[in-house]
Amino acid sequence: MSSTITALEWTAPNVEGLVIMVTGASSGIGKTTSLLLASAGASIGLVDINEPREVEAFINETYGSGHSIAVACDVRDAQACLEATQKVIAALGALNGAANLAGVIGKDRKIRTSQGQLKEMEDSEWNRVMRVNLDGVKNCMRAQLQCMTERGCSIVNAASVVAHNGAAFNSAYAASKAGVISLTKSVAKEVGSQGIRINAISPGVVDTPLIAGMAPDNKTNAAFGARCALGRCAEPEEISRLVIFLLSSYSSFCTGATFNIDGGW
Repeated sequence: MSSTITALEWTAPNVEGLVIMVTGASSGIGKTTSLLLASAGASIGLVDINEPREVEAFINETYGSGHSIAVACDVRDAQACLEATQKVIAALGALNGAANLAGVIGKDRKIRTSQGQLKEMEDSEWNRVMRVNLDGVKNCMRAQLQCMTERGCSIVNAASVVAHNGAAFNSAYAASKAGVISLTKSVAKEVGSQGIRINAISPGVVDTPLIAGMAPDNKTNAAFGARCALGRCAEPEEISRLVIFLLSSYSSFCTGATFNIDGGW
């Protein structure tokens, strides 16, 4: 009796041999994503406003010389983003993917302060957040798309759970991340026929030094954990694993989508 069932096999998402550009690579989710990608065999363009030399040295010492390059880049500067992308390609080879994870939050990082209210916010502060979080993604993504020459490339952009739910006292941040979602969906429609996929992630609160600075006594779980169903903040690795899935061929039919990873916010 013949069977119509074919055996399937599961292997981990494979990024070995890929060249990936990561912005915000000096710390937080960007740093963790870079380290996990390197451990899985990818070569990493480490991009940050502060050149991530320490991360570069660790990756090259641990996984072999030439597996990463550190590039200083202010993502607010479109020409700098193009030059950074070109430097990554010159050092590591054709670009297969990118994770645009650089970002800032409100200038006054303590939660629920009057300075974060829109009626008290200076235009300079609004513009600062927008230029990094939204213009920065636009600048990086445009440069990356101009330099991508192969089908099957993937870009992942960092949004936030507050893009969907709003954030009192942090409206500029929430609005900038909502813009990232719309930009991601729009550009994904432009380049899908070229075999390029673009997705966004919307993390909840992640236990990073940046977020710790917002919480009383740097206790992020006490300040934010109770707001989600799982009752805790995410670890950076938990977010990075989703980024790597979206960069890999395992997400080959995912584009223009936003993936919430927020612990049930």
